[in-house]
Amino acid sequence: MRKKLWIGVVFIAITAGLVLAFSGKAWNKTLLSAAGLNLDLSAPDALIRSKALSRLPADLLRVPLLHDLLTEDFLFYYENSEGRLGLSGTLRRISYEHDVTLTDELIKQVMDEPADVALWRSSKGTLKYYAIAMTRNKLAKLLEPTAKIALKDKQLTMVGEVRVGSDTVQLFALEYAANRKMLLASHGDRVVLFSDPGMLLKTDGDFNATAEGLLSDLLGTDQKRQQRFAQAFDLEESASDHSIAIKAHYLSFSYQYFFPALKALRFDFSAKPVLGEQTWSTAVLLDADPARAPALLNASALWPALPYQPSACVAMPADWLALAKAMDSQAVVKIPAEQLATQFEGPAAVCWYTQSRLHSPLFVAQLSKEEGADAVLGAYFNYSIKSAAAEEDKRAVPVKAVTSKAGDVVWQGGAASHATQATLARSGKLVYFSPDAGLVEQGLAVAHKRQPALSDNWSGANAAANAVAVIGPGQLAQLAEQEVALSLPQQQDEVLRNAAERHLLPKLAAVKKYAPLRLEMRDTPKGAGWVALDWK
Repeated sequence: MRKKLWIGVVFIAITAGLVLAFSGKAWNKTLLSAAGLNLDLSAPDALIRSKALSRLPADLLRVPLLHDLLTEDFLFYYENSEGRLGLSGTLRRISYEHDVTLTDELIKQVMDEPADVALWRSSKGTLKYYAIAMTRNKLAKLLEPTAKIALKDKQLTMVGEVRVGSDTVQLFALEYAANRKMLLASHGDRVVLFSDPGMLLKTDGDFNATAEGLLSDLLGTDQKRQQRFAQAFDLEESASDHSIAIKAHYLSFSYQYFFPALKALRFDFSAKPVLGEQTWSTAVLLDADPARAPALLNASALWPALPYQPSACVAMPADWLALAKAMDSQAVVKIPAEQLATQFEGPAAVCWYTQSRLHSPLFVAQLSKEEGADAVLGAYFNYSIKSAAAEEDKRAVPVKAVTSKAGDVVWQGGAASHATQATLARSGKLVYFSPDAGLVEQGLAVAHKRQPALSDNWSGANAAANAVAVIGPGQLAQLAEQEVALSLPQQQDEVLRNAAERHLLPKLAAVKKYAPLRLEMRDTPKGAGWVALDWK
């Protein structure tokens, strides 16, 4: 019976990881081929905290938009995946050879245990690597004899040891398919699993810098140290059934350097939410001193300056001094980059529109003062945006600003192509930039009240001050359709184009029925910590 329960925990821990993943010196030498991923295990890119992992996919589908966007394949994909089938075959063989049996009731019992699933991105940017930490509660006393099975099995083997307090804990490897191995350890009422040996090991077979200490904490008896993954996201115990937190540097493709105050985004699910709250709720993690926090995401000056009906708009708490440090160009323009940074204040906003392309959004920011700004803006525009003639002829005349009848100052550089041309413009304290000149022209028209603004129909006195993002599902779906058509020409990519038309485009069509959504802060930020967001 004890063996049966141990195998059940192995099965469930790995299965849970497969469901949630997207797609030490005496180590076993067969593991070293996968070692050396150089992950910082103390800083996962995403974290899932769940009271019952088995219920997470179905609960995600409670969001109407996700229900229409995803299919039933989302619920059952991993049941038929190569890794899942390989794991199932391995566990069946172990069960047969060691005279143990697995029951659906046992699987269900362990799947309903609370667990933390931390995820890290691979070199391709996907959340490929994961670790699962769980407390076995009622099963704790029955899950001891791992070593006895490992001594007799060719696929479940003991590969190393780690100190946990005064105890020595064995680390086991399960090889469940060709070139697929997982590591797991158990101590007391704790189980920890890692999806790849390289998460813990360097190429020489030793623990990497963060692995041994992390393992010891996760498996130890100190409940605070058991929460290492949660602490990386500043999370505390919650009544939520599920919490999904994602670091900003992952969502922003590592551009978080320019807005370091924005740390993470979190989604919480409660089957029985408090009166007035949504089933799925949202929050943002900010890291700012109390003096700067209230104005950090206050984009009230930007939303009235943006064209209406965007596909998506996001206000970012830009760190203008960080931008200056990234611009190693003082010798070129003969103006210190700090002068550019000190010209701006407040957040910046970026918006995508269906009349342009995914790679040519519209940016808008606000100056602290107009005096002296044009010389700095023009110098850096000329340095950053070089025409083809300037590349061939170093004596090419720099782009000069043109002042319109309305008083707007405009710089345009590079040859116009397909009605797009990199354009920078200043209208009073507002600064617009886009690789698409047409979007800048629309922004200037909004600034002069010649076109409707994004925030014209917003209700509530603090709507503009608290808004952090706007999503137009219909416009976003249309933009995605346009990108598919342009990226997958029928004549060149017939197979991929047909697959997209069959599977993707119907889903995008279903999304178009939803009204625009606005994400607002519930309260003005007062310092570092999580700030609740509401969908309007």
